[in-house]
Amino acid sequence: DRLECVDGVLTPNSFRCDSGKPCNSPEGVENALSRPCEEGYQLDHNSTCTPQCQTSYTPSVTSLRCWHGSLSPATFECIPGCFAPTIPFAPRPSCEEGSFVPQGQKCTTRCMPGYSQSFKFLQCSRHGA
Repeated sequence: DRLECVDGVLTPNSFRCDSGKPCNSPEGVENALSRPCEEGYQLDHNSTCTPQCQTSYTPSVTSLRCWHGSLSPATFECIPGCFAPTIPFAPRPSCEEGSFVPQGQKCTTRCMPGYSQSFKFLQCSRHGA
């Protein structure tokens, strides 16, 4: 479709400004919640998807951006692992590696000054921390 000018008259006489095409949330992400994006199943153009995973999993990315009908990145993974435990007299997160430790990796424990760890390392196994 295009506008034409004939004898000083535009045809058609008007047009509209459409926003970009929306995006659908990713499908088939193993271990994602039933609604994989916190914002819903359909995302507006130029909006973001905050990925959601089941307990003991963390998303591989913090967000996906919808741009003219395509998500970037196109999808995400739910990575199995362990969340750092909340321990009295330990800083947060209690693991030097951060608040999430991927499966098979270790947590190097931390305590507040004046306290010592009962274990220097915690191993993130297949069944949680």
